[in-house]
Amino acid sequence: MPKKKQTKKKETTTTKSVTLFDHINQLTQFKKKNFWENLTVSEKKTFNVYIINRFLSMDMDYIDFINLIQQYTIGILTPKQTYDVYMDFIPKNKVYLKYMKSRKEFPYDKEILDYVVRYFEVSKKEAEQYVNIFLKKYGGKKELIDIICSYGIEEKKALKMLTNKK
Repeated sequence: MPKKKQTKKKETTTTKSVTLFDHINQLTQFKKKNFWENLTVSEKKTFNVYIINRFLSMDMDYIDFINLIQQYTIGILTPKQTYDVYMDFIPKNKVYLKYMKSRKEFPYDKEILDYVVRYFEVSKKEAEQYVNIFLKKYGGKKELIDIICSYGIEEKKALKMLTNKK
């Protein structure tokens, strides 16, 4: 029987760079002493105070504190000082910080907005909010269809505008 070749696997030691999420986990979950002092200059630069504030404010328990302190953290305090304040005041526990993205585009036919703008005499941004409110309230969809139909649009076409999401 032929012998099997033994291949040696090269062991590579790569150090993982510290990311934004590592900083957040450090502030909320781990809270290791001397963490900041052991970071390299490039790793300290990944501590973006604005983004850290934004992520931490996604937790309802932290939102008031972050809102109160952020006026000092951006511009007045250094990132190290901000880090120290958060280490001292944020309790140690594992948290899930769901980042809420803004919706960029109106999901329905843009023609709906034109009718709502004309009917209520508001801006397009306000009209988008009106449409969202109408669609959330009981009977609101029917009211919105009536508004669109008041401009001579057939009810079927109005309903189609509301049901065709992009």
